Amino acid sequence: NSKATILFQLPQFTTNRSVTHNMQVVEATGSRYEVIIGRDLLCSLGLVLNFHTHDLEWDKLLLELP
Repeated sequence: NSKATILFQLPQFTTNRSVTHNMQVVEATGSRYEVIIGRDLLCSLGLVLNFHTHDLEWDKLLLELP
């Protein structure tokens, strides 16, 4: 395991914003996911994951969960 500083966007919300975060890098063969966003990053960005309303909110921008 190692760490890397990653610059990325969440284009489902907006392309006007970039996020930089120190992430843990692991080799996960067979995983369905390229990136797993942890609770630490969700909290620091103010992302609200609402299972009751089935949406994800970031600064009043809403994304409906599948």
